[in-house]
Amino acid sequence: MTIEEEIFARSTPNDAAFVPFGFVRGRDGSYRYSEQFLDKQFRADVCIKNGVITGRVFDIASDEEYMPLRVTRHHGAFVNEVRTAYSAVLRRIKEACFIQQPFLSAQANRIARAVNDAYGDAPDFTFPTAPTYAVFRNPQNKRWYGIVMNIARGKLTAKHDAKKSRNSERQTEGEKRVEILNVKLAPEKSAHLITQKGFFPPYHMNKKNWITIVLDGTVRDSVIMKLLAESHAFTEKGSRALSGKKLLSAREAHTWIIPVKPDYYDVEQDFRRDGTIRWHQRVSVCVGDTVYMYMSAPVYAVRYKCRVITTDCIPSDDRSEVNVPAGTHAAHTNAADVRTTNARAKVAPHDTPCKEMVLRLEKRYDDDALPRTRLRELGVQSVRSARHLPDAAIRELEGE
Repeated sequence: MTIEEEIFARSTPNDAAFVPFGFVRGRDGSYRYSEQFLDKQFRADVCIKNGVITGRVFDIASDEEYMPLRVTRHHGAFVNEVRTAYSAVLRRIKEACFIQQPFLSAQANRIARAVNDAYGDAPDFTFPTAPTYAVFRNPQNKRWYGIVMNIARGKLTAKHDAKKSRNSERQTEGEKRVEILNVKLAPEKSAHLITQKGFFPPYHMNKKNWITIVLDGTVRDSVIMKLLAESHAFTEKGSRALSGKKLLSAREAHTWIIPVKPDYYDVEQDFRRDGTIRWHQRVSVCVGDTVYMYMSAPVYAVRYKCRVITTDCIPSDDRSEVNVPAGTHAAHTNAADVRTTNARAKVAPHDTPCKEMVLRLEKRYDDDALPRTRLRELGVQSVRSARHLPDAAIRELEGE
């Protein structure tokens, strides 16, 4: 691992901070910064391009790169002084221009953000002897539903027999560090997944109930989040009473499409307020499920993708917190609204009070992304109530 890789590990660039700090943007999109240090004996040239940080140190007197800096077996007092001073330059850049992240890999950090959005759970670095390992746990009962570790890739397979050469500075493929995620699944599901690329027998976990996923982009984020939803279901109240097969069946399909009448529901108004909306919960959704909102006449297209962040909410007496036909919110009602409300009530009266869920907006779509005509071609003939969305439709919306 280079000095730059070690210092900038678990951090991501904040492009807006580069120029104020002193970086100069190049025509190729890179950012470059130079600074003299150690009483102007040396110059550090740092380049950031496509999120990758590289650096070179030059002896100003000779205008040649100071190569002992990179030779790890050199431990003289002067070399160490140069390394320390150069590292201080890099750490100031990190503090000013980078954002700290919990994990090493981009995918692990994306999954951590998605878990926080879905369940409100942050990674818990709970192991004193393994400070880079973290668990995702249900705060209600402290049960784990995900464990992130970084290990040598060769530990994932018993066939690994690579050995590190004493004369080489490089790591073999099997010795490179990789982040993994352990999730708990029904045995039937694990047995099926273990044959697919990116999945391995569980590392340091019960082989019957857990499986390991490599967080190197081999497995899509959407697939990982579905598996985490299944793992999270094991931590929920009453999950012990479910057999693995029953639990698997209950959580295989958790992507929904629900109808919205734009004439009666001002969805955009709610999303612009704080990015969330309260909605009627008429199906067995769970926290972490995906909900696509289909706009009926006159739009006839899917327009929003949401994540379920809260379920089983009790409706308030005045129903002012849930999105209901426009004009019925007491705080916004005027004479014209009353006439409109009375007219609409004949067409779309309030239903019997039911539980509600809170949806967080994740994405907006143009009306031609998935219109009614295309939905019908993909097997969805109508959207009159909440229903599961076919995988083909999901792939089309997500551009997969």
